[in-house]
Amino acid sequence: MKTRMCLIGLFVLAASSVAFSQGASKVATTGAQFLKMEPGSRAMGMGGAYVAIANDASAIWWNPAGMSRLDKNEVMFMHANWFAGIKYEYFSAVARFGDNAVGASVTSLNYGQMEVTTVDQPDGTGQLFTPTSFALNVGFSRRLSENFSFGVNGKYVNDQIKNSSASAFAFDVGTLYDIGLLSIGADVSNFGTKMQMEGSDLTLITPVGNDPNVVTTLQTQQYDLPLRLRVGVAFHLLRTEMNSLIVASDVVHSNDNYEYVNVGGEYTWNDAVSLRVGYSELGVPDREAGLTFGAGVKIFVTNALGAKFDYSYGSYGRLSNVQRFTFALDF
Repeated sequence: MKTRMCLIGLFVLAASSVAFSQGASKVATTGAQFLKMEPGSRAMGMGGAYVAIANDASAIWWNPAGMSRLDKNEVMFMHANWFAGIKYEYFSAVARFGDNAVGASVTSLNYGQMEVTTVDQPDGTGQLFTPTSFALNVGFSRRLSENFSFGVNGKYVNDQIKNSSASAFAFDVGTLYDIGLLSIGADVSNFGTKMQMEGSDLTLITPVGNDPNVVTTLQTQQYDLPLRLRVGVAFHLLRTEMNSLIVASDVVHSNDNYEYVNVGGEYTWNDAVSLRVGYSELGVPDREAGLTFGAGVKIFVTNALGAKFDYSYGSYGRLSNVQRFTFALDF
């Protein structure tokens, strides 16, 4: 036991050291930025410190290994009003089969209507278009022992802007080690192909010399996906029939941002009412993310069917705030 606790302490110390060692900023150097938008009111009420917990239907995003640790099958729907009128929707479902679990999720963003502008008509042509982004995930998880589980996702990613789009394929891999009072999780997400915009909007017809109809196709730059490594720990400080208290911390390293730490906690009474608080992106210079909080209620419709309602609020400084609303059924 002493050896195990020493290893855990060294792990946390090393992870924290990595998180606060800063290099040059890499912000906005990858495509498909919406893949970094975290789903789940419970997770974000805890500041995004969730990779070592991940025991609801959003586990397919946070840590696919957590899918096989769900007590029941679950479906989840989340809605959030993002900045600048962006509509963010997330749906996921996880089904258990003994020590195995399969899951699927859809992430969808609607950026609202925009007006087409051209060089000749910079104030708008009167035409409208609606950019969209979506990702489809399919995942599998297996509990290899009472304490250890493993999971993997495959995903298709698409960005659409008028008549042009970019697509990519990627996968996530996660592990989760849970010994009751302590759990440790790790997840690598968005390892995949590059994205490049293609489509008829990038084809121009211009005059060259005596030929008035020369077809030119513009070639856009290729972008990597936002590759991310998350490592986290969660401590169950209190676990009785009526009360539960969890504190957690995640260290996050990505290819398009500084390293940072998320921290959070959750108190639950009678497995029915939960209060949460957290803080996101500690260690990022000039960050906009910060304090988060939330609450949840679980209603037992029958002995086999439960309904969960969760809410979270996240402060983003000058960008205002993001509120997430989540509804889930477990059965």
